[in-house]
Amino acid sequence: SDARCVAMLEAFRAVVADFPLPAVPVTTTSGAGAAVSFMRSEGGVKPFTRALGDHMNDVIQFLSDCRPLSISMANAIKWFKLKLGASKNVAPRDAQEQLVEAIDDFVVRRLVGADQL
Repeated sequence: SDARCVAMLEAFRAVVADFPLPAVPVTTTSGAGAAVSFMRSEGGVKPFTRALGDHMNDVIQFLSDCRPLSISMANAIKWFKLKLGASKNVAPRDAQEQLVEAIDDFVVRRLVGADQL
């Protein structure tokens, strides 16, 4: 099941890396003073991380429809969603880079590294 989890996370990494950044971001300041960038989509204007999260939910649903998720895959999805939520007040390009790095780190430390213990 770890191989399936690693493959899923590699797919997540590719989706995050290829997810389009806002061409002309609409930036506002949230109540906490952090800049939030929005992107235009079919449903109107959404924060970048919400648009990415909605897209990832579709990807996750597709994977789940194809074959039941293993426990490690379900745990990795929960971890990914936490990381995505933590990126909501970060500039889109930075959020994208942080998510890609976090996925790489997760694979190395928690999946590949755990097998070597």
